[in-house]
Amino acid sequence: MITEKQMMHGVDYEGDDVTGWLMSEKLDGCRAYWDGATMWSRGGMVINIPAAMRDVLPAGVSLDGEIHAGRDGYEITRRAVQYNQWTGMEKFSVFDAPQYPGAFQDRYSFLSELLPFEGVVNYINHEYCFDIDAAADFMREIQAAGGEGVMLRHPDNEYRRGRTEQILKLKRWPL
Repeated sequence: MITEKQMMHGVDYEGDDVTGWLMSEKLDGCRAYWDGATMWSRGGMVINIPAAMRDVLPAGVSLDGEIHAGRDGYEITRRAVQYNQWTGMEKFSVFDAPQYPGAFQDRYSFLSELLPFEGVVNYINHEYCFDIDAAADFMREIQAAGGEGVMLRHPDNEYRRGRTEQILKLKRWPL
């Protein structure tokens, strides 16, 4: 069984220097962990994913990500994950490979080779962050289109259970 305690979680941005970090959109869905055979919720419940998703997930490879149905799709996702009411709009977007050795940058390269950029299972695109102003601009762009915010990951972070300051959530600016 996988639970929230085995997953790595970020903290809110509070003024850190994020130059050189990698940034991506913060998706509004349900956190999920593929252990190579079973999909788990952060609460430790098995998620009964549809065959279309299961058939493209790699066996024996752990993946950490978000099941989501796009911007404004949280309720669709919640019904799918909680009540097994899948619509076909849901995707599993992966942002980490917990058991792959090394720093986040290495795990991200592995994901980009393992998974497609688009599809029912995909990896989340990360962009280089030049400075906090670039991250704030990216956040405003995402929020103007109906998104939640930005996730910032230190390129050298190693996957560790629990909360870490190596992953930051940026949802408002200025602080």
